Amino acid sequence: MPDKRLKRFDIRVINEASDEELDAAAKGTARDGDLVYVLDGKEHRTPIKTLRGDRRVDGASVNSLRKWEKSDFVPRPDDLLQERLYCIQWLDKSGDDSFYREVTPTDAARQEKVEATVRAHLEEWQATGLVPDMVVEPGEKTDEPIRTRGWT
Repeated sequence: MPDKRLKRFDIRVINEASDEELDAAAKGTARDGDLVYVLDGKEHRTPIKTLRGDRRVDGASVNSLRKWEKSDFVPRPDDLLQERLYCIQWLDKSGDDSFYREVTPTDAARQEKVEATVRAHLEEWQATGLVPDMVVEPGEKTDEPIRTRGWT
């Protein structure tokens, strides 16, 4: 659901969706390298490379994503890519069956409490070795989050 004031979408979880809703959801929002969404009945496409500011500089691929620092565990307000809690997944006791539901205000409050706890203790946890504090080394599996998210 579009939130025009915040220029984002709120995620709605539909249980027991119709075939038409499932078909629409199966297409996803990332298609062929584009961000695809429908707003006011009109489909919009923006290349993800454009959003990230991908370009070549002196033969190297670079983008406009801010590189995360050791103290970062959530995006900063001015970061291009923002992450947020968008659903809750519940598993049955066996772990074989699951369902999803939308985030409630209580869930959001718990998320804020977790973030406050991490913010208050991250430096200490890193200093004692409970949480890594090293730079992510470039490699076959690690280049993607560095390039596409700015995570370092």
